[in-house]
Amino acid sequence: MGKGTALKTVCIIQARRGSTRLRDKIFKPLAGKAVLEHVIERAALIDGVDQVVCATVDDAFNEPVQELAREAGAAAFAGSEHDVLERYYQAAVAFEAESVMRITADCPLLDPFVCGEAVANVRAGLADYSATAGDWPHGMDCEVFPFSWLEMAHKSTSLPEDREHVTLWMKRHPEIRRMIIDPEDSGLHQGNRWVLDYPADYEFMLQLAAHAPGGTLPLRWQDTLAIIDANPELRDINRQCEADWKAANKKIFELGTDPTQVK
Repeated sequence: MGKGTALKTVCIIQARRGSTRLRDKIFKPLAGKAVLEHVIERAALIDGVDQVVCATVDDAFNEPVQELAREAGAAAFAGSEHDVLERYYQAAVAFEAESVMRITADCPLLDPFVCGEAVANVRAGLADYSATAGDWPHGMDCEVFPFSWLEMAHKSTSLPEDREHVTLWMKRHPEIRRMIIDPEDSGLHQGNRWVLDYPADYEFMLQLAAHAPGGTLPLRWQDTLAIIDANPELRDINRQCEADWKAANKKIFELGTDPTQVK
């Protein structure tokens, strides 16, 4: 890929209703909107993103996800439930993506300005894979990569964990050029969890919105952090969830595929 290539960048949001820890979490009301609406609106604000697509599961149960996505201004795609790599690949093909951003529908506090840096790194030819990792709180997660690498992953791996988690094969590949975006605050991750996965995460976000000006969710991570620093009891609401999540996903970390380990 040449430097400065003008790639069509499609932000693909993976979303489904069947979350086991917090069912229908993407439909939960939060600051006047459904969680998925917040994620779609933030994705649309990311500099360099040409199209936002919500990729859900191809069955009747998940049809409401497609409906909400379209109402919120995104395109919709339906594919495999468990082979998420296949779902991403087919969605990228359908919308003629040359570069893909991957985000998940449980991140309503995602900062679009930080995500724009990842897009810029790949578009400028500085990296094949650019992501937020390291000291960012869980919930600030985005990954960007050219379609060519997504296609290689799709054709090269049959491991169940690779098919489910989309980018694990890329993170392991010795030839992929990685660029990880680090936050300004090296201690930001400590005690901060900004993802929606457990009931306590939802309570945290409700309380965060209640403390925010106008009852809205902050757009910038600095504003989110300022509210929490002013109300430190908010951290305690979902503090245990991070340890629970890491325990549940121990196998993935043991594979050595955490992008913080492959700078």
